[in-house]
Amino acid sequence: MKIQKIKIENYRLLKIFSIDLEEIMTLVIGKNNTEKTSLLTIVNSFLNGSDKSRFSFDDFNIDFKNELRVLIESVI
Repeated sequence: MKIQKIKIENYRLLKIFSIDLEEIMTLVIGKNNTEKTSLLTIVNSFLNGSDKSRFSFDDFNIDFKNELRVLIESVI
């Protein structure tokens, strides 16, 4: 199995993120605090699925948390 593309929405600071992966190798480089670790953490979570990689409400970005709160409050 080869992963060709990764698309992430509303995970930590990655509101909308998409990356096409190359056939042989893809490098993830960038300045500090540009969400490289978040990208690798979520990919690891899906590939390895350990208890340490479970998602929590705090993993969603603030805008999405606010949307969820409004939706929940409208239902309650």
